[in-house]
Order: sequence, then C-alpha cells, then structure tokens
Amino acid sequence: MADAQRMTVRQHFQRTMDQYQQIVDATCGSIDLDHQAKIKDCIKNMHEFWEHLQASGALSANDSLEDISTSTISMLITPYTIGDLHLRLVDKDIDREKLLTFAEKFFESFLRIIVDLE
Repeated sequence: MADAQRMTVRQHFQRTMDQYQQIVDATCGSIDLDHQAKIKDCIKNMHEFWEHLQASGALSANDSLEDISTSTISMLITPYTIGDLHLRLVDKDIDREKLLTFAEKFFESFLRIIVDLE
C-alpha cells in the first residue's frame, strides 16, 4: 500500500486495470498456479485502489452523476472487476460457494452505485 500512496488515484487505477486486463487476456489455463497468484494479487490491489479512491474524496455516497468528474466515472467499474476476479479464482482452500457470494456482493455494489447515480 505504501507504493500506492505515492501514486495519484488515476495512476493507481491505471495500474490495477492494466493488471486486470493481463488476467483477462491470459491464455494459460485457469488453474495455472502463477495465473491464480496474479488473480489474488489483483484482488488485493483492486481493494487497495477502491480505498484510495474513497479516501481521496473523489467519490461520495451523496454524489449524483453530475457531481462526479469524467475521469472518476471510469473508476466506478472497480466493484465489478473485483466480482469478476472472484469468479476467476480457483482455490481449493476457499469454498466455491463463498467465492460466488463474494462476487455477488461486489456485483450488487456496482449496480447499487450505478442506480444511485441516476
């Protein structure tokens, strides 16, 4: 997180989205151990980014779509990407139902943000 604190919110977002895109574009098998480690790392980094965004004041629960800067709007996809990463995670130490519940929680969070901005 110390490295992330030295980045701007935009830089932090771009770094995590680049990491996410590499996972999406990967051609290795979904159970490849290196790939799974990258997914876990990306989940951690996405959570850190989301905390960074919220701490920056760029996003508030009271915001309407008009209140959010154009550059921040693209960052609202973060809960969706965290949910997607949980669906890609294959971990024998974590119950699959638990992973699905985590994913559902983040998808619902994403939808709630979008609905609240209308």
